[in-house]
Amino acid sequence: MKLVAMRTMLKNLVRAELDELVIPIDPLFSSLGKKARELLLTLTTSGDMEGLLSKYPALREKMEAIERLVNTKIPEESALIISILVKLMIEIDERIKEIDRALRQIVIRNKKLLRSVELLMTIPGVGFIAAVTIIAEIGDISRFPSPKSLAMYAGLCPRIFQSGGRIYHGPLPWRCNKRLRWIMYQVAIALLRTRSQLKRFYERIKRRRGHKVAVIALARKIIVAIWCMLTRGEEWREGIKSPRRVPRVSVEKETVLRAINLLRSLGYIVVKGGEGNVF
Repeated sequence: MKLVAMRTMLKNLVRAELDELVIPIDPLFSSLGKKARELLLTLTTSGDMEGLLSKYPALREKMEAIERLVNTKIPEESALIISILVKLMIEIDERIKEIDRALRQIVIRNKKLLRSVELLMTIPGVGFIAAVTIIAEIGDISRFPSPKSLAMYAGLCPRIFQSGGRIYHGPLPWRCNKRLRWIMYQVAIALLRTRSQLKRFYERIKRRRGHKVAVIALARKIIVAIWCMLTRGEEWREGIKSPRRVPRVSVEKETVLRAINLLRSLGYIVVKGGEGNVF
């Protein structure tokens, strides 16, 4: 996933350069995808604009915005920087495709791994690379006894502090699998672009705590579902639930009852004292 991070960094550098030159790219493209990159290369290297429009006829519908872009004067040094950055992005895309093809061959040869990848790809917003990355970072799911342990391993459970009888939620832990946390954050962002009902969960948290906290909460919810899916061999369902957790109070009561029965079996007389105490 380092190549993806490098590509994102290059996109940000191109954006920064365009913003500095006040070049209006946003009316044309929401992201620096394939068409945007080819258009930027054409502009910065004096390429064939008519050929590009013939290759992508849909761009003719945005001729007014393209003409403003063409009429924008780009300094020679800035044009060189932008063209180099865009070419690097294209090169990284090619290397990512090579890795993608190699990974697919590895996954196809391993039936158990293939099944796990297929399960995770049923999650809205999860593609092949994201599914393989998640499985690679988790490893054997049986080493996590509960969904919470997996969420803690991914660093998606905030630290908790208690003072004066009050509980405070602190920042996310820094000792965790940062690659797993990063990919889960990206999965949560991708899910928000789908029609998943979990977007309502995100909106509810966002109104109270803000965007970033809401995305982390959504990522935590997804990774809990991933634990259930890999443990049970089930596909994604919006209402998938983790195993029912026994309340701590009931466990304590059960322990007290066992102790009482043990004392009585040894011949002791056990009576209930004040304030719920047993003697």
